[in-house]
Order: sequence, then structure tokens, then C-alpha cells
Amino acid sequence: MLSQNPATNRRLHGSFHLLCLALLILLINLGFWQLDRAAWRADQWQAMEQQLQQPAISLNSAGAFPAHRLVTAQGRWLNQEALLLQNRTYDGQAGVEVLVPFQTTQGLVLVNRGFVAWNYGAVLPSVNPATSLEILGRIAPVDENPVLANVDSADNPLVQTRDLAVLSTRLGAPIVSEVRLVAEHPDALATNWQFNRIGPEKHIGYAVQWFCMSFALLILWVVVFIRSKKNNNNGEVHADVR
Repeated sequence: MLSQNPATNRRLHGSFHLLCLALLILLINLGFWQLDRAAWRADQWQAMEQQLQQPAISLNSAGAFPAHRLVTAQGRWLNQEALLLQNRTYDGQAGVEVLVPFQTTQGLVLVNRGFVAWNYGAVLPSVNPATSLEILGRIAPVDENPVLANVDSADNPLVQTRDLAVLSTRLGAPIVSEVRLVAEHPDALATNWQFNRIGPEKHIGYAVQWFCMSFALLILWVVVFIRSKKNNNNGEVHADVR
């Protein structure tokens, strides 16, 4: 309800218009931000698809390797240093993923052998040691979640992070990369690696929602502005009549 004081009404109208302008700018910026995310997602998706189609390359060669690239390496397992990544699920079962260091000529590789069911009891799951002299798997995406970066003492193999910097400190040696074994590997456990195949359409849909909201706000703003002008004009006419 508007005040009878014209000065107060002008301040209210001014505040309303400023609020509408700020919200309109915010909604439009959110829409363009989602479009930028859609472009980024498209680039990520294309890069992943390219890596999934590439043949295996030797991890023992020098150089960095992009995520999802199929690699092979020769070396030896450090089964006594195995880690158990918590809070994993597979086919509706709770459990852990087994991370085992693999020593190569280029350095230490953290190999994810796959999933093992575990009910989170006092007894840790029993896992047969890996024995092959060669690994074949894909480079795992980087995980740098600071919330789960803490690890327990060296006596406890349970961890909640795949952050290679954190796990390098835990193992006492720098980790070159993390490799997820392919299902056909003899030392692979239950593997069902989920690739992030979310396309740019999701972000485009969000962008359309933000732009629709901004358009609706603009219409509301124009309607209120027109009505306020009519009310002001009617007030001036009544004042002239009196």
C-alpha cells in the first residue's frame, strides 16, 4: 500500500526500480554464465571422447597424460601400501575402492583396482594382492576436494580422497598419476567406471530458464511502471479539477 506522502511514494518507486534493475542484471548474467558453462562442457566432452578412442600409450614415456587416456606401464606392485577409498557404491552395495601403488621407471603410479564390498565393520575387507607385472587402464580425472583432504595415520589404510598431493604425502613419494584398471585386466576387481557424459544441453536449459525469468521480470517491471505513470497522471488531473 502506497503512502499518502508523495515524497515517500517517490522513494518507494525509486527503490523498486533499483531492485528490478539489480535482479534483471543478475538473472541475465546467470544466463550468460550457464552458456559459458555449456561451452566449457562441450569442450570437455569432446576431449573425453577423443581420449576414449585413442590406443594405449606407454606410461613409462615422459610427458603428461590427459584424463581418460588409455595407458600401459610395467613395474611392480606395492601391495603392502594399499589404500581403501571409502564411501563407494557398486550395484547398490556399499564398499571401498582399492588403491595400490605401482612402481614404474617414471615414478609411482596409484592404480585403482576397483570395488570391494564392505559393511564398514571393525574388520577391513580382504583383498588378494596384485601380481601382474604390467597394468592397463585409463588416467583417472583429478580429484582436489579440500573437504575430504584429511587422511588418518599410516596405520589406517582407509582414505576419503583421491587427491594425489595428499596421498603422495601419505605414501612418502610423489605420485605420477592415478590409473583405473580396465575390466579385462587380471588384477582388476569390480570395475564399472562411470564417465561424466553430461552434455552442454543441461547448461543450455538452465540458461533458458534464467533468461525466461529475466524476461518475466522485465514485463512485470514495465507493467508496474506504466500503472504508476497512469496513477500519477490521474492524480494530477484530480488536482487540477479541485
